[in-house]
Amino acid sequence: MLAALAPVVALVCWLVFRTRIVEGAVTAVHWQHDVLVDKYKIWHRDGWSPDPGAYDIQNQGQRIHHYDQVLDHYETVTEHYRESCGQDCTTRPESCTTTPRSCTSNKTGSARCSGGDRVCSGGGRSCTTRYCDRTRTRQEPRYRQEPRYATWYAWSVWDWGYDRTVTHQGTTIETTWPSEAELAPRVPLADREAERNHRKARYKVTLSYEDDHEDFEPASLEQFRRFPVGRKFKLKVGVAHGVEVLADGR
Repeated sequence: MLAALAPVVALVCWLVFRTRIVEGAVTAVHWQHDVLVDKYKIWHRDGWSPDPGAYDIQNQGQRIHHYDQVLDHYETVTEHYRESCGQDCTTRPESCTTTPRSCTSNKTGSARCSGGDRVCSGGGRSCTTRYCDRTRTRQEPRYRQEPRYATWYAWSVWDWGYDRTVTHQGTTIETTWPSEAELAPRVPLADREAERNHRKARYKVTLSYEDDHEDFEPASLEQFRRFPVGRKFKLKVGVAHGVEVLADGR
């Protein structure tokens, strides 16, 4: 059986791990530049535990914090099963016969004889296992969900928090970031308020080859700019290998 499967396994491994070189081209690109803006201001929050530096803390009463499993009672469960409880045996009768006897004279006053033997067959005992139906009971615990309560609070606090995202995106390798004007506060900042931001970039390239395609995300803008739409590349492809760009096909 294993010997018969060996060629099949070898073929599957070859198909999975083989690679080939093909011509491919960039058929689509997409980029997105996000600037995430945080704002330092008075935040009104609620929860189980006020933030450090919180003020105007208000007790909002008791709410369910979580549930505990609590033993409620035991329930008698009856189980039915079968078990071996001996044997059932029968005795087989023995059958015996005597073979025919014949003699041949040797002309010296004596004779050579054969047969007359007693041959028996059968007999003995035949036994099978006997099974009996049984029942037993056990005590199985039953639990209930019991709520546990804690105090819910509302409070105010000066803190940094996410405020908004400003996005630029496009479908060519030419990219831009939001301008300072676009990142300006939507309303004038009050006393003590401030803003800060950090940038997040994402690039995607679609490489098409034969009747298939592969999307991948370049790790940097410099790498992304190597893939304008229409540029051709030599690709090394395979089921397990994926798609690897080997050379620029210009």
